[in-house]
Amino acid sequence: MKTQGPSQNGGFDATVTRRDDDHLNRWAFAREVVNVATKGPYDWTVRVGIYGEWGSGKSSVLRFAKDIATDEGHVVIDFNPWHYQNSDQLWEGFVTSIQDGLQQRGIRLPRSGFLAVKRLSQSVNRAQPMVEAADQCGVPAAKAVAAGLDLLRELTSYGQKDLDGLRKGLDGKRLVILLDDLDRTSPTLVPEILFALKELMGDLPGFSFVCAFDPDVVGKLLGSRHPGFENGLRFLEKIVDYPLWLPKASWEGLLKVAMADAGRFCPSVPASEVRAALAFLPPNPRAVRQFIRILATLDHQIRRFDSADLSWSVIMASTVLRVRYPSLASRLLGDASFTTWLFDDLIELMKDDWQDKATETITRK
Repeated sequence: MKTQGPSQNGGFDATVTRRDDDHLNRWAFAREVVNVATKGPYDWTVRVGIYGEWGSGKSSVLRFAKDIATDEGHVVIDFNPWHYQNSDQLWEGFVTSIQDGLQQRGIRLPRSGFLAVKRLSQSVNRAQPMVEAADQCGVPAAKAVAAGLDLLRELTSYGQKDLDGLRKGLDGKRLVILLDDLDRTSPTLVPEILFALKELMGDLPGFSFVCAFDPDVVGKLLGSRHPGFENGLRFLEKIVDYPLWLPKASWEGLLKVAMADAGRFCPSVPASEVRAALAFLPPNPRAVRQFIRILATLDHQIRRFDSADLSWSVIMASTVLRVRYPSLASRLLGDASFTTWLFDDLIELMKDDWQDKATETITRK
């Protein structure tokens, strides 16, 4: 099982890679994602959306889904469009990733051109295919994404012989392509990706696409790119067959995340103080980890004093402030008058209805 490797090698915000570190029960959700992506009729192309807000754990779900699907024998390919800045880079990277993934599994297809990267013609007219695709989707926004799909058509010419070869190579399993960070991808590329999933990748037997993103962010992005998209969320309904919303993180799960990270990165901070401060943070895993990250930068200073000599209320309040109001915190915490208020009045505010009163006071200041 791949999830037994090192956990969180990339730091505080790294994707959770081990089931043992799954304090938010994302493994069960990933199991559902894989079932939807792989259990349908083989002749269907399946498009699954993992919907969730910033920092809710979508990348961790993708990682778990990859391990589950790989253990079941499916060919799983990661692709992150966030790494690309233009259409040529995006689609050549996409096609090459699929090609490499198939070759790594020993799947060799007929030489007729399936997913083979070709020399690009600089004179090709790339607009008309997108016009047709947009008309089929009922979206008069073809020019906003005209170049991408025609380029992808060039890179992915295939015929029945190719599809038969792929089916034989997969031997009843699926080619599962995981796309992460669509909501962080260059705004010029997002419409292209969505149209491609609908039009050019919408009729490939054995293919499953699992896309993780915040639908509100992508919906607004589409609307801002071109008025023809109108309601971006409604357009997404034409693309994603199975939208699966990531459940909200439970209080108990967030507490486990906070306690585990605090014990690892800032052990000098009393667990009781971390627990008390958690109630004033956004109920979001990334916000909780950001809180611990800030405390960790103070750990070497905290260890210079006895715990009883420290004003934990002030330390916790200022750290919460930096998480909830990052743009204000850098200015306010350097203001002598605000610091005086923080040491005197805020301690009293924390005793009763801290969140509402502190928010009102900070806004007023």
